[in-house]
Amino acid sequence: MKLLYVVRKAKAKRTGLAPLYARLQMKGQKTVEFSTGIFILPKQWDPHGNGHIKGNDRLTDVYNHKLTEIRAEVISIHSDLERRGKRCTPSIVKSLYTGELKERATLIQAMTGYIQHRAREPELSRSTISNFGRQMKNVQRFLANRKDMKILCSEVNVRTLAKLDEYLRTEMKFKQVYCNRIIGFVKTVMDYAVLQEWIEFNSLNSYKYRRAERKKKVYLTQDELQRLIDHKFASWRLGQVAELFIFQCFTGLSYAELMHFDRSWIGVGVDTQEWIFADRQKVHGAQCEIPLFATAKNLLIKWNYKVPELDNQQYNRYLKEVAFLVGIDKHLTTHVGRKTFGNILQENGVSIESISGMYGHADTRMTRSYYVDVSAVKVAKETEAIRNL
Repeated sequence: MKLLYVVRKAKAKRTGLAPLYARLQMKGQKTVEFSTGIFILPKQWDPHGNGHIKGNDRLTDVYNHKLTEIRAEVISIHSDLERRGKRCTPSIVKSLYTGELKERATLIQAMTGYIQHRAREPELSRSTISNFGRQMKNVQRFLANRKDMKILCSEVNVRTLAKLDEYLRTEMKFKQVYCNRIIGFVKTVMDYAVLQEWIEFNSLNSYKYRRAERKKKVYLTQDELQRLIDHKFASWRLGQVAELFIFQCFTGLSYAELMHFDRSWIGVGVDTQEWIFADRQKVHGAQCEIPLFATAKNLLIKWNYKVPELDNQQYNRYLKEVAFLVGIDKHLTTHVGRKTFGNILQENGVSIESISGMYGHADTRMTRSYYVDVSAVKVAKETEAIRNL
């Protein structure tokens, strides 16, 4: 590895002083530079030998001494990495010298760095970043419980994840599906650590997730939805909540999309009829394209195309009362309305591909896994003609 000093004349100040940079080179590796923090007049630099600043004053002596110290420390880092058989590149040596990388970074440092990195992505929603933060806090609780807050990324292995999984299930009482999500977060963070050259490889790639119990999809049948539509609520507030839920059942919009609904989303579709063209709030660049069904349109007309605003927690709380009054023995949430949309469409012969497109999903796997079920009604309709076999 070579260390050269170069004067960056292009970055000179009005006074004529230009920054002096250290340049690290290694055959077959990308060259990197970092600032020495020294500013000199370009004519003061003598590039011969290892390079030094010309002059007899005290400041020049201080600067030349600093350059000698930088060279000595860089050589020391390089030699230490080679002695221990660690991967050594100009980028790694620079990161260790500048402090951008605390060599053998801790898992907590890696998680913090990963979240900060993802937070700079404009297409990522705040809720996603918040989810990362909650997952990190749960990992920190586990590490604090083990009194191992300074565990290094290089020390994290599949046994660590197995113990994390056990802690989350037994101490935190989380369901396996959420435990797997947190473990997936840790594995992703370790991939990020590899990209940052903090570790050489991700030792967690061989980890096998515990099988999560498949959660039964909850949605309304056509009969239950019709009972909800026909019910007359004595309470104005509960009637409004029911209407919001019915609107979701006929549009498939999520709570976030429902609260951001704007009349400008309604346009003319390929069939010259009115459609809803809604940008997904959760996925940047994804769009839902949904025919505007009569029930949904009638509600929009009633609301003068301004969807009533309601806090998510209040909405879900009121839905419990709505279900009780209508006689629906299911735990209703805003997401149940979204799932009802897809399942009722499927029962009426709409293909899974079309339903997936209306949800704004990239492919049908998400739709099949979490939203649409194969209902007995669909099976009955499709086997009716061959019942006498």
